[in-house]
Amino acid sequence: MGKVTAVIIDDELNALELVGHYVNQFFGEEIEVKAKFQQPMQALQYLKDEKVDLVFLDINMPNLTGMEFLGLLPNRSFEVIFITAYANYAIEAYKNKALAYLLKPIDRLAFVEAVETTIVRIVKMKGSTVRADDCTERIAVKEKGVNKIISTNDILYLKAEGSYTKVFTEEKAYILSKNLKHSCTCLPEEDFLKINRSYVVNMRHIQAYTKKNGGSVFISNKIELGISKGQRAVVFLSLAEKINRI
Repeated sequence: MGKVTAVIIDDELNALELVGHYVNQFFGEEIEVKAKFQQPMQALQYLKDEKVDLVFLDINMPNLTGMEFLGLLPNRSFEVIFITAYANYAIEAYKNKALAYLLKPIDRLAFVEAVETTIVRIVKMKGSTVRADDCTERIAVKEKGVNKIISTNDILYLKAEGSYTKVFTEEKAYILSKNLKHSCTCLPEEDFLKINRSYVVNMRHIQAYTKKNGGSVFISNKIELGISKGQRAVVFLSLAEKINRI
């Protein structure tokens, strides 16, 4: 499988172009936008002839609503992300098996998180051979209310904070509004390693490790993190050929 293929449908030209811009800005290496439509009937005919993986769909459109649009494609194989100015269609949207329901004006962080989750689902459903880092090279965080996209390569480690996750880089820490397990779903498995119930570390930033006193890893910023008894075997095996032992 190559890139995830997508279609954008919105009768508002500005919204149509903005979604396309965000896709190219944040997911240019992962998603190919095959077509954009302001007229839902044109999009309907296109999707009857062409297969795509993902549709970004508005709801309140002239002649045909987003819900009616999906009703005309009962055997659809594509995933759907609704993007609309109306909050009152959310329940109906999820009944139509939408993966995300985003409100206008579009929040970039919410957009990135929704699309990342959708890419993971599409890749898993297709048993894809897409490289892991193709869809996991960035993570969306929020800093003082401002959306920010950081590279997963810059993450030192992640720490569980109840239903939230704290993401540590060399410069500062960020908060993700989801738990550790969910936060790690789209991180490269070959780089990130769970060392105990509360910590997941980026092996790229581990300088050394020790088996003394139950075991610890030493991160680039000189922080020492303990390895739990249940994770020792897996951790030491994973680190043995990559990290200097002390």
